[in-house]
Amino acid sequence: MHVVVSQEDLAHGLQIVSRAVASKTTLPVLSGILLEGRGQTLHLAASDLEISIEYQVAANIKTEGAVVLPARYFSELIYRIPAEDVEVEVDTGNCTAQVRWERSEYTIHGLPPDQFPVLPNAETQPPVLAVQKRLFRKMVRQTVFAVGTDETRPMLMGVLFEVEGPALTMVATDGVRLACAQGPLDTEPAGSRKFVVAGRAMGELQRLLSSAREETITAFCSDNHVAFRFDGILVTTRLLEGQFPDYQLVIPRTFMTVLRVKRAEFQAACERASLISRKDGISPIRISLSPQGTVVTSHVPEVGKVREEIPATVEGEDLEIAFNARYLTEGLRVVDQDEVVLSFTGPRKAASLAPADDESFLYIVLPLTSV
Repeated sequence: MHVVVSQEDLAHGLQIVSRAVASKTTLPVLSGILLEGRGQTLHLAASDLEISIEYQVAANIKTEGAVVLPARYFSELIYRIPAEDVEVEVDTGNCTAQVRWERSEYTIHGLPPDQFPVLPNAETQPPVLAVQKRLFRKMVRQTVFAVGTDETRPMLMGVLFEVEGPALTMVATDGVRLACAQGPLDTEPAGSRKFVVAGRAMGELQRLLSSAREETITAFCSDNHVAFRFDGILVTTRLLEGQFPDYQLVIPRTFMTVLRVKRAEFQAACERASLISRKDGISPIRISLSPQGTVVTSHVPEVGKVREEIPATVEGEDLEIAFNARYLTEGLRVVDQDEVVLSFTGPRKAASLAPADDESFLYIVLPLTSV
């Protein structure tokens, strides 16, 4: 293989695919990046067998071919050389790559391309969804934070996708809280579909989408994999196998007390109240609700106490309820609107949080019952 490519374009592509390079592996080829020159394109790919990322860079392909180069050395080199054309010539006999620029030359030893895993091709299937990039990124942000981390409950370590008619619903839960986001699709797919994507893959998507330029992201789904394409990037990941819990069963339908409050003020008060109560990952705070006022308190005898009264509108019965402040504030942080509505079913039952006058996001959180 012999290619000439812009340093800036190559560095950008390496930065993208490096997200899928295996950090710890017994297979050396998974620590590398596949470079394949064909036509007028340099194809880059990396995979850790759970997630693969592919990207194409325009290049002058003098001789077609492929090689796997160690991601650490090759990427760091390309990042550090001047922003101009880079020449990469590979001796396929011993998989040695000569990297040249200006009057400099760098030699890197690689691996044969046939050792690189065969990447799944979910794009052979019709698109399962096409959605505006900005909306999709928002929905990922509003759900991925609630993904579980308990490996004994693997299905809770992913985000559920529900494609039904012209709408997309994404749901994540760790058993203590549940986040649900909804949004319209660009085009209505041929049929409905449900699948679960690992939280780690969703996190990588969120990072890549932060700088994406295209307006639409398209997903393709096979029996075992889902692929997301945008900005010339293809992210493919294995689907989680099993039955996601019926989240509709945990959504409260009737409420005894409803609180409408400014999101930023309420969030800040909860965060301040949690400062004196942090211990072992739990920050208990109490919220007292009545028509006379809304009060956030926290009390730790050996540390101190805090009491904050928040301007708000309360409807229904008086209520005092305790939460782990982290679970409550994480839900508040992903709401974009100025006002939120919190609805309560009782001091020991799940509460719901939603943007005021907006049904696109719903957050369910269980209270603390032992404080």
